[in-house]
This record gives sequence, C-alpha cells and structure tokens, in this order.
Amino acid sequence: YKRMLGYNEKDYPDDRNSWLESIHPDDLPEVLAFDMQYKTGKVTSHSREYRVKHKQGHYIWILDRGMVTEFQENGEPLIITGTHSLIDDSKRLQLELETTARRFTTLIENLQSAVLVEDANRLLVHTNQRFCDLFNIQHPPNTLIGIDCAQAANRSAFLFADETVFIKGI
Repeated sequence: YKRMLGYNEKDYPDDRNSWLESIHPDDLPEVLAFDMQYKTGKVTSHSREYRVKHKQGHYIWILDRGMVTEFQENGEPLIITGTHSLIDDSKRLQLELETTARRFTTLIENLQSAVLVEDANRLLVHTNQRFCDLFNIQHPPNTLIGIDCAQAANRSAFLFADETVFIKGI
C-alpha cells in the first residue's frame, strides 16, 4: 500500500495513526466507526472503500479488505491481516455511470412524450409521469419500477381500438 500511495518502504511509518491521518476527512468517521465494531467484537472481517491521500497530495480510492487473524486474551483483535487495492479507475467509471444515469433519468422525466424503459426481462426500469397520465395510472412513476411489462401490456390492451396491433407493437 505504501507504493500505491507514492511512498517507498522507509518514507511511510508503520503505525495506525499515520494511516488514519491519510484517510479522507469525509471517510474517516465511517472507518473509525467500523473499527470500533472490531474492538467490540461485532465483526471479524471487512471489505470497504474509501479515499486515502497520495504523497502528491491528491486522494485515491482503495478497496480495503481484511480479517482478524489473531486475538488478544481479552478477545479484542491483536492482528488484522488484509489487502489494499487501488480502485481509482473502477470508482471513476462508477461515478461517471451514476452521472449518466442521473442525466438519463432527468431527461426521461422531463420529456413531453410518454416513455417506458424496460430491461431484457421485460421488467420496468423507468417511466415518466406523462406515461402514467396517458394510461391513467394513479401511482407515481417510481412505484412502478420492477413490474412485468408484458403482463401490464396485456392488461392494458383493452384501451386500444385494435388490441392485437397494440400487443404486436409492444
């Protein structure tokens, strides 16, 4: 983990305080709270993501996984063994994907056309109010997520002059 942070072996102290000081201030409370669960015996392993300060001053995302490998006589952890993996690229892609999803959602919600998005299994992923209004659906669009679109289409076919054409079009 020292190389991952831009340090060589002797430039970075092997103590808990140095590590805690390198954790991003926004992530530190959660890390400390989880560490307290170790101390109280509520957990014996972990997998968590947080940011750590690189030698050059910027923060990098890491995946921290570990487990207690040796306990003190009083039951508290003595040694926690684990790994730190750099996940900057995957975290960046995840954040970009979340941003794109928010844009997509905002676009659909504000379109003046009725829109319904379903997945490969024909389950509803997203719809907008205009769609609900068109079909006189009395529920908010977000409460429809996960419904079976094939079944819903069959139940709604009666609303159309030619039910067969509607079902084929769907």
